[in-house]
Amino acid sequence: MAQIMAEELGNGRFKKTHLQLWDNFLTSIGIEPQIFSDSLHPENFNLLAELKQLTLNKPIGYVIGLCGMGGECLCQIYLTAMYKYITLNPYIQSNKETIDWEFWNIHIGEEDIRHRVMVKNAINEIIQAEPSHLPDLAAGYQKAKSNWDEFWGNNYKLAERVKLTAVQ
Repeated sequence: MAQIMAEELGNGRFKKTHLQLWDNFLTSIGIEPQIFSDSLHPENFNLLAELKQLTLNKPIGYVIGLCGMGGECLCQIYLTAMYKYITLNPYIQSNKETIDWEFWNIHIGEEDIRHRVMVKNAINEIIQAEPSHLPDLAAGYQKAKSNWDEFWGNNYKLAERVKLTAVQ
């Protein structure tokens, strides 16, 4: 999990952090950079802070369930669906040559497949070494799934507020 996290954080290179690569993609499709700091839903900030605390303070089985199964695996599902629909957008299709695709090359490509295998191996390793970790693994995943649902719910509420404000 530490190796995956290091890669997500660009292995110490800010310009290669996956969040920066996401920002690069958004900027390349015309999103103004100032929106990045203005668009974080306060409850999502709290969810991220909670995730940090849980990662630091919970047993390894819980953390693998939370960050591996619940973070990496759920993220792959969401990103695969997002990519499928984003690439159908007429603007994206007509501007694909000028778009920064590095984020997507990672998250729908070989690196993501490698991460999936790493998570699966970590789960197998921890369960085979100590089956008593299974309840922690399941609890971590359930917490991550709950956080994912809340995260996306917050985003939808924020999008609805923005849409209503724009209409008025």
